[in-house]
Amino acid sequence: MRPPLEDSDPPNVTVAFPPLRSMTDADSILVRGVASDLSGLASIEVNGVVATSDDGFETWQVQLDLSEGDNTFTVSGEDVRGNRDPQLATFDVKRSRTLTSRASVVVWDRTGARPIVLDRLDGAIYSLDTATGRRELISSPEKGGGPDLNEPVAMAWDDTNEQVLVVNRGDSSVIAVDLTSGERTLVSGAGAGSGPAFSDNLVAIAWDEAGSRALVIDDDALTAVTVPGGARSLVTDLTPTMEVASAIAWDSTNDRAVLVDASARALFAVEGGVVTKISGEGVGSGPLFGLPTAIAWDPVANRALVADVINESIIAVESGGTREVFADVATGAGRVPRVVVSLAWDESATRALAVDSDLGVVLSVAPQTGDAVVASDAFHGAGPAFRTSRALAIDPIGQRFLVLDAALDGVLAIDPSDGTRTVVSSPRIGSGPNLIAPRDLIWDEDNNRVIVVDANPGAIVAIEMADGRRTVVSTSVDSQPPLLDRVRAVTWDSYNGRAIVANGEEIVAVNLVDGRRSIASRSGILGMGPALVSARSVAVWQSEPGNGVVFVTDDSSRSLLYVDVDPESMTRGERTLLSGAGTGAGVEFEVPLDVSWDELREQALVVDDGLDALVGVDVETGERTILASAEVGGGPGMLAPSAVLWDEMSGRVLILDTGLRAVLAVDPETGERVILSR
Repeated sequence: MRPPLEDSDPPNVTVAFPPLRSMTDADSILVRGVASDLSGLASIEVNGVVATSDDGFETWQVQLDLSEGDNTFTVSGEDVRGNRDPQLATFDVKRSRTLTSRASVVVWDRTGARPIVLDRLDGAIYSLDTATGRRELISSPEKGGGPDLNEPVAMAWDDTNEQVLVVNRGDSSVIAVDLTSGERTLVSGAGAGSGPAFSDNLVAIAWDEAGSRALVIDDDALTAVTVPGGARSLVTDLTPTMEVASAIAWDSTNDRAVLVDASARALFAVEGGVVTKISGEGVGSGPLFGLPTAIAWDPVANRALVADVINESIIAVESGGTREVFADVATGAGRVPRVVVSLAWDESATRALAVDSDLGVVLSVAPQTGDAVVASDAFHGAGPAFRTSRALAIDPIGQRFLVLDAALDGVLAIDPSDGTRTVVSSPRIGSGPNLIAPRDLIWDEDNNRVIVVDANPGAIVAIEMADGRRTVVSTSVDSQPPLLDRVRAVTWDSYNGRAIVANGEEIVAVNLVDGRRSIASRSGILGMGPALVSARSVAVWQSEPGNGVVFVTDDSSRSLLYVDVDPESMTRGERTLLSGAGTGAGVEFEVPLDVSWDELREQALVVDDGLDALVGVDVETGERTILASAEVGGGPGMLAPSAVLWDEMSGRVLILDTGLRAVLAVDPETGERVILSR
């Protein structure tokens, strides 16, 4: 075929993978795309690297190196007539070597003039560059010798010895960490130091600048620890003056310790062994504490800064106990502190640093205005962090993804262009009964709303996208069988306009107009074939053998079945083993958790938590093929994949990973993975 006589247009290019903005911990990424041109394609390049192709660049791919931090890539292309465009498409990939780092505690390193962050879950310590947001691993089970940090709960900067001290609840000890080598040394605890033994309820630690010693909240006592040496001595019994001491800081202005009492909702000072209430109900003026959780000392203004998670604020406590809002939704611009679990004072920039476990970030808060900005995160996309996410769905109207989060008791929406997360519905957003134990969600095509299954009390709840309003559509409270007493998953039956629910040993159909429930399949009642024991997930099979058929994963048999749920079918309710339990070749399922239908390749997609993999299943033969895993494809490794969704908007696969607390975008052709939102 001869090229057209007139063609002055450059090629058209689409980047199939990765998404427009994403994140990875890999040092390179395999980029894949498609292109077209009237005259024919001559070349495709990405940042000057020539792509490879075996079909004249109609499909192309290229391996690109990644630098730490943000990487911006530009696709250029040329056709056979020399028509060229240097910027056909752009995309961004952020690389972070500390992908799984979760900040729990932050302290200020006076020597290095930098924040130091403790990750309690991984027992790791990082330094933080607030200019770039990058973290550098200092100490972890894999880096630095000495005792591991097993259940570290608090950390303090040791000004005298220029090191950090970590309270380790796992073995009731205080451990020193060298910030140069990452070496960990037992300072005080079993086998080190003298004096009264620590209890098994170490809570917090601060450095006593006047006495050059550590002060440790040990259950209901304040204990001094010499460093080095580790000798322990009782400073004072905190009871009966205090109820539950939960955090401590050193008041350098008055040479005393200041302690937070979460239970009494008050601030106390310990000076010369005497415990005195200095702010709270009856002492000082201003807004009362709701639930104070963390404290830092502001030496510039000579005041305490106290985090309050109930009021979602940081409170400044002046002399005399006067309380004033330092930062909250109405004070300061930028990010609003939500669940601040640690505070520190940045002496170089005279600002507060706050670890917010809900936002998943370290915030920098200006002292005069309360303006808060993100200093660092290991996350991608703004908005509330995923906590206990369970399920994925697509909102085709809003062109966004939806995530069900059990800890939030609500639904988050994700912007696919940048990973931004916003709350659609929660106890704070939208009216109606709150979700209690939500398990799964699906898009209701007939009414353009979300349908959620809630295991307590066994209910189908509709959520309106405009205002987050929640309405119970069907509930087991009516005592009409079949009861939704083992509900775990839901899918949308577009052909019959109803919800299909996985409910233990049965599949239940729910009429979303009047809430009526009926058994769609159950051994001994309706349908022939293998009995369901513990139906885990359901998904509509949108190709042959036709509408009214759904996939079902079963925990007990570690298999994938399809079930005829069409009420007018001659084979209504019949269950057929598709893959697993001796049917189909390939890798055996271990813990198949969720299933979705890839309509482009006409295959079932299953995430397996035992394999930590995405598995493709041939619906003709039942053959199982790993599409993405630690061995197949690059990018973040799956830790606990729990939900899968075919993204018809982009032709990619989305995986919800509760271990990473992230939504991964996966290229089903190559297995390449990136984080879309975290």
